[in-house]
Amino acid sequence: MDHTRPVPTRRALEALLGEPFIDGNRVRVLRNGDGVFPALLAAVRNAGRSVDLLWFVWEPGPITAELADALAERARHGVRVRLLLDAFGALHADRNQIRALRAAGCTVAFHHPLLTWRLTTVNRRLHQRVLICDEKLAFTGGIGVGQLYTGDAQDPDHYRDTVLEVRGPAVVGLR
Repeated sequence: MDHTRPVPTRRALEALLGEPFIDGNRVRVLRNGDGVFPALLAAVRNAGRSVDLLWFVWEPGPITAELADALAERARHGVRVRLLLDAFGALHADRNQIRALRAAGCTVAFHHPLLTWRLTTVNRRLHQRVLICDEKLAFTGGIGVGQLYTGDAQDPDHYRDTVLEVRGPAVVGLR
């Protein structure tokens, strides 16, 4: 009995996913905080027109302060900087840091502010993590912004995670 299956064609995969494939993209896999944060910070620091950040976990700590400082610096230099943070994922965010971001010219908003602890409300969270710089470079994956996500997953106090760096037409889809 032949157990081989035909390889799906591009058209079949597009039909299954409901989206056409887009040629001309470059994707780089970044692993763990040691691979992710230097790339995120460099992208923000080099942004000349816009930075859009949509993030679930935003916790106090040195890496968060470094990213917030980079965002604020870009805003002070005329770059449009917008942050949308999940209200639950950023529950413990440093409020002084948020005020400083706004004072620098960043737009900061919170998705689904916690008005109640009813499970049906709390579970409508924004779990996406997307950073787009100048609408040409994007990052998406599972990492949070906080100390647990730094390092190289070397111990239980440092998470393992993967982020994709995307360049090309797919950036528009992530936006």
